Amino acid sequence: MTKHALAMLATLTLPAVACRDVPEQAGAPSPTPAYEVAQEVTEKEPPKQEALAGMDTVIEAYLQEAQRLADDEFSPDAAREVSAALAQVDVAEPPEWLAELRLAAEAYAQAGDIATARQRFSGLSTRLIAYVEAHRTDVPVHKMRCSMAPEGIQGEWLQSATEPHNPWYGKKMLNCGEVIW
Repeated sequence: MTKHALAMLATLTLPAVACRDVPEQAGAPSPTPAYEVAQEVTEKEPPKQEALAGMDTVIEAYLQEAQRLADDEFSPDAAREVSAALAQVDVAEPPEWLAELRLAAEAYAQAGDIATARQRFSGLSTRLIAYVEAHRTDVPVHKMRCSMAPEGIQGEWLQSATEPHNPWYGKKMLNCGEVIW
């Protein structure tokens, strides 16, 4: 079987393995977690540009928000930490992506409930992933994907651990996801 065929097979079978909630039977061997299988079929990280000063603090604040959502928690006060960190990123001529990231962070912070926060976290994630894919960072992160993300949500996010902590479904399907890089 070619590498391409193996990758396609893994892509087709991972959602079923990763997102099932099957009780373990006593004495039965536990299946290999989907995130470990996915690591064999992952995208390569592209070359990186120099980081903007202050963006590591933004990434750290974002990672805390991703974990809060995975824990089924949302606090507008805590969510404002991402916007506050972005306000500290001071560049003479801010690039367009930075303005978009700031708007997405503010929209996320203004969410009134966890369902709205999860919807808006998608926009924040998309923009921050684009930054991390293009720039170096001292914060260890992994790009994750949930193929079963709710409608209207891209389903990709960043986190520091390799085991998925799904911000879209929280405790309901905490480990639904795969490592992209």
